[in-house]
Amino acid sequence: MNAITMQLKEKMKKDFEELTKVTIVDGIAGKEIDSLYSYIYNNYALESIKQHLDYKILMSDIIGKNVVSKRFADKVISLFSKYQRDQLGLIIDCTNLLYYDPYFAGEIYSNQKEHNNTAFEPEPA
Repeated sequence: MNAITMQLKEKMKKDFEELTKVTIVDGIAGKEIDSLYSYIYNNYALESIKQHLDYKILMSDIIGKNVVSKRFADKVISLFSKYQRDQLGLIIDCTNLLYYDPYFAGEIYSNQKEHNNTAFEPEPA
């Protein structure tokens, strides 16, 4: 691989990890991850995606559970603004794999809990 490809791969890896963490930690409905494929493969306009996500955020507010969180919506919009269709598909496939695999999901929860516990510890004097 050349340097540009490696650089793109690293960016995709970082974005995939962020999307997966937001998806699991915010408790996003699995159906919403699956619906990202329709955005990609039906060539939805970015404005249509934003409207759909805003609608789902409103639903979340009404039912009191994260169908879609603001963080998730922001991450999805940034990915759709940044990547081409095939690259988006790869990121969503990777997110899907980790979302539905309890081993990986547990690892993300564990890392997040560990991070949250250390984030509020006072620094040594």
